[in-house]
Amino acid sequence: MNHPAELIDRIKQRLAGQKSPDQPAKPGLTPAAVLLPLYLDASIWKLLYIRRGNQGEFHRGEVAFPGGAVEPEDADRAATALRETHEELGIAASAVQVLGQMPIHETVTGYIVTPVIGLLRWPVSITRSQAEVDRVFSIPLDWLMQKENSSIQKFDIPGHGQISTTVYKDFDGERLWGFSARVTQQFIDLIKQK
Repeated sequence: MNHPAELIDRIKQRLAGQKSPDQPAKPGLTPAAVLLPLYLDASIWKLLYIRRGNQGEFHRGEVAFPGGAVEPEDADRAATALRETHEELGIAASAVQVLGQMPIHETVTGYIVTPVIGLLRWPVSITRSQAEVDRVFSIPLDWLMQKENSSIQKFDIPGHGQISTTVYKDFDGERLWGFSARVTQQFIDLIKQK
């Protein structure tokens, strides 16, 4: 892939073109934010993911990005993503360079989520929350970019009918699908743009 500075500059430029200000929540939807932790390890670009623990009403055991609901003390959606990343992974906000925000997404579980792209100052110390996170792992961007590793599949969601969503092949025993896969694919499409 490109020289590190070139990729970061390209991401910033493309996010600046799409960046929308934090928007008020739609009635009935909970505002939230996730961090897409991007880093360079031994010349390989990777995204960091978590597998959620078995607590909570939704998303138990699912592959996700660190993140969660907006709290009153959060200055903006980037602050939410950084706070949640610190709570879930012990990564300090000072270890993350926010590159920008992608367009918001509504989820079938009642959230309106702002994806925030953050460059990790790698290597970084990770201390996962035992209550919230079962596993931390990474997927190389090159693998995510290969078309044969993802597909669109249909699922029946109780109360929502049938939905189509991106599903990636298993990577290191983990299945990336649903919201996190859609956001991943949107990020991959953004960096692949000519």
